[in-house]
Amino acid sequence: MNPAAPSPEMFGAPVATWALMISLLSFAIAIVALVWQVTKHFLDGGRVKVYLNTAVWEPEFMLATNRSGRFALKNDNVARSALHGRALELAQLVVENPGRVPVTIYSPGLSISGGGKKDHSLVPRMFGTEDSFGPDRAVTDTVVRIEPYGRVTFLLDYWSVMPGLLREAPKGRVFMRGFVGVAGRTKRPQKSSWRRRWRINEGAYTAIEGSPDFTPFSVLWREMYIRLPKRADDDPGRHPDAGKPITRGLLTYILDEAMSRFDERPEREELKCALDELAKKHGDRFPMLGYNVFEAYEALDRMEGHLVDWAAGRSQRKGEHVSVIPSAEAGKMERSVVALPEQEYLARIGEVAYTVSSIEWTILGDLYRLADCVPEGLALERLEPMMTSGIAGEVKKASKEMEDGPTKDYLVEVYRALYCAAEIRSDVLHSRPATHPEGQRLYRAETKDRKTTGKRFWIDEDWFDASIAKLNKATAGVMRVRPPLE
Repeated sequence: MNPAAPSPEMFGAPVATWALMISLLSFAIAIVALVWQVTKHFLDGGRVKVYLNTAVWEPEFMLATNRSGRFALKNDNVARSALHGRALELAQLVVENPGRVPVTIYSPGLSISGGGKKDHSLVPRMFGTEDSFGPDRAVTDTVVRIEPYGRVTFLLDYWSVMPGLLREAPKGRVFMRGFVGVAGRTKRPQKSSWRRRWRINEGAYTAIEGSPDFTPFSVLWREMYIRLPKRADDDPGRHPDAGKPITRGLLTYILDEAMSRFDERPEREELKCALDELAKKHGDRFPMLGYNVFEAYEALDRMEGHLVDWAAGRSQRKGEHVSVIPSAEAGKMERSVVALPEQEYLARIGEVAYTVSSIEWTILGDLYRLADCVPEGLALERLEPMMTSGIAGEVKKASKEMEDGPTKDYLVEVYRALYCAAEIRSDVLHSRPATHPEGQRLYRAETKDRKTTGKRFWIDEDWFDASIAKLNKATAGVMRVRPPLE
């Protein structure tokens, strides 16, 4: 018998061994490719990330959030707006779509555990914001389609349901996470981080650090605000003879005046009658505002021991009523319908406004007598309709077209003064009412390049002193080089 021929070799190893190794490598590559395809399917498909943040929302003004996801809010000026009845303490639910295809979500809400019954979820009252809140703009839709790499936020009123949940909790605490359903993917909702779930203990009434005391006004305002329409035409079923209903925007002023009629907490029926009387003066012939006092007083009872004096946080005191309703009863002088700070503070605002107008008229009033010395476009009829900064820009442009001399020096000082005045004017007119330790004050969001920086400052006495000093310095500079009157 002839011996078997030796098997062919390659690089010192049998070809059969090489074939086996290549087959195994191909198999491994195929497995990796399959795993990658499955993984890519889930990564590119409908999936969402959910975050739950504590938030303070002052309607139409600002939204501040704690993006760490912890159940905590700093006890700063922003949080104090909730303590004094200008803002709501809410939960911000953020849903992001990190995939490459659109995804539809539904039933945004809260997942509750430890509440005395099987883990469950609920959708509390939601609030929507205007477009000016940018990426934090909140919607109230319960079904939302999110584009690839998009996000949507919701503001949830979790404190309205928390008392009932804590009452039923056998261990005196509940755990809360954000959740949302994803259409077409799974019946199980997607939830926020388990590690950052909120633990809320029995007796808790705020996420603000230190659990500070609230004003009675803030408790009443919150319970009534959430039950009132945003606009007068939000209730299409309202009887046409019922008049205009009290809206959320009017609540602050009406509640403040009603509470200021009493030195201490009145009986529920007494406050109801005061609110109904003011509502009727405003044109609500069948007011429902007073009926909300029942829930509001229940909230006051729950907050017993965590409230300051009845009069704290209000802009008015007993005997100092400023009617929120313009009428013949208010006297010959027509008064503003909003609750105002003290007259001394209003006088400082007026001082700034009048000073800015005086600086504007210094140049506008000089244009006629300087007509032969300045460029033709610098004319009263052209500049007078403009804002302060617009006038400054035109004066600056004209000064660059002129030769050196006394008139050019005057225009340079004028536009510098006008730019200074424009900034101060904007700080006053574009700030918002807020509660300061000294009373009602204006609160300004700092801006740079027409965008907010995230910082804020008070329009207080120190600000007025510094700003008027700047205006005085600018005015002195203008007067120093102003061409003499002939």
